[in-house]
Amino acid sequence: ADIEALARAAHDAGALPVVDAVSSLGAVPLETDAWGLDVVVAGSQKALMGPPGAVFISVSGRAWEAVRRSRTPKLYFSFERARDALGTGSSAFTPFTPAIPVVYALAVSIRMILGEGLPARFARHRRLGQTVRDGTASLGLDLLAHPRWASDAVTAVRVPEGVVAKTLLRRLHTEHRVVLAGGQGRLEGRIFRIGHMGYVEERDLQVALGALGDVLADLGYPVSRGVRVR
Repeated sequence: ADIEALARAAHDAGALPVVDAVSSLGAVPLETDAWGLDVVVAGSQKALMGPPGAVFISVSGRAWEAVRRSRTPKLYFSFERARDALGTGSSAFTPFTPAIPVVYALAVSIRMILGEGLPARFARHRRLGQTVRDGTASLGLDLLAHPRWASDAVTAVRVPEGVVAKTLLRRLHTEHRVVLAGGQGRLEGRIFRIGHMGYVEERDLQVALGALGDVLADLGYPVSRGVRVR
């Protein structure tokens, strides 16, 4: 999504843009302050390459003013309680039990990210995303999103007619040790998702795409066995 343009439109309407960057942070550019993003939420387990269990939230001055005016009941997810407990001094502490092992694991993954460098990292994710888009196209599959808006962190692919999504995913797992995600909500059974974020490399995706072609052919979908995906 064009987050910068959406944020401008939100501000013009007097609204506060809240961005879900759980998958995108660390995979694609995200200019929180420059784009005027009032709240950004991210998680530890996606492109940041850590185990699940930690959430990161940035809150702008405009959003803090909205928090101050808010009368919505809140306890655990209270921005104010978290800010007051963390403070700015040496005695800062989380208001609730923190996921200490996750923090230590993230320290390792963040060093890996900084060692790679953000420009190189963003370029690598663009290449990986294009590899998956080209590979699924070579298998005759359709993307859920228009290529212009396709994500460089994860690709959603439409399940072809005549193929049962659960059967496809189960056979990929049991026969090829390839784990792909299904759709959720109204997209359950209609799409599957291929993640290409974090320390995924092109070779991993080539193996997954090759296995996908083999299973689709076994299920009767018209794809040439051994199709070359790039």
